[in-house]
Amino acid sequence: MPKLQDGLALTTPENIEIDISVGSISNLTNGLAQPTLESIEADFKASLKLLPTRDIPERSFNLTDLVPVVFPPFPALQSAAPQSNAPAGDASKRREYYQGATPFYMFYSFKGEPIEVELQAGARGKQGMAKWGLYKPDGKGGWTVMTSGEIPTDRTVQTLSLKVPEKGLYALRFRPGSMAGYITYTTDKPGTVVATGAKDFKSPFIYVPKGTREIWVSFNHCNGGSQSLLQPDGKEALKLNSGVYTIPVPEGMDGQLWRFSPRSRLRMQHFFNIPNLVAATPEALMVPREVAEKDGLQIRR
Repeated sequence: MPKLQDGLALTTPENIEIDISVGSISNLTNGLAQPTLESIEADFKASLKLLPTRDIPERSFNLTDLVPVVFPPFPALQSAAPQSNAPAGDASKRREYYQGATPFYMFYSFKGEPIEVELQAGARGKQGMAKWGLYKPDGKGGWTVMTSGEIPTDRTVQTLSLKVPEKGLYALRFRPGSMAGYITYTTDKPGTVVATGAKDFKSPFIYVPKGTREIWVSFNHCNGGSQSLLQPDGKEALKLNSGVYTIPVPEGMDGQLWRFSPRSRLRMQHFFNIPNLVAATPEALMVPREVAEKDGLQIRR
């Protein structure tokens, strides 16, 4: 029988027996026992004890009816803001990079003023056209397209000033595709992003509604290292790596803003029982109308 350098037997077609009746292969040389239905069931039950299933208390919110609000004071979270990554270091702007498609970026028009953003495509090369679309709520919990367009993947910054028919909530989605691109927007007015698709998003704010005793979140740092979530008092609540986390909410820290630390960046995440929304600043963060009314938050007009 052929031998490997360490003296182990090499399995060859001559020492494998195929049992056609059960469709299994048994190696006669090493004498390993074949799994049975009973042994598979036993192994599965043993695995459940090591990794028990968890019931996640997911809440649903109407993300097509967001409103800008005035949040309670948050001095401990304002002490250190991330440096702007917008061109020329403009502190009032944020720029985020995406390959494929962005999540919905939700903007609010107070008096029917246009929605203004800057788009740039072709960060990874020039090929085809990048698409964008502006949406409005359809009144049924979804979105309907208002207008759409394309921009070239030549790294040229395209400034869009999109007219809207009335005041209210609108959403923009940018699809730079495999060539990747950037979206740039101001952060001193409402500009809220769905957390699930927000990648490489620096130090965002989130809102934890009143009555929340723990935060449930799925987080994957995607080789970016652990990320710190800060309580309203500025203390670290937890370092997030990859997994599903339950984060206790201390007494008196519900109904307030929380924030990822200035050095943190979002990768892949989803909040299950609080609004699944993030924003670069408190001025940019909106909440579902139902949350604002229930928590007594002043709606900005």
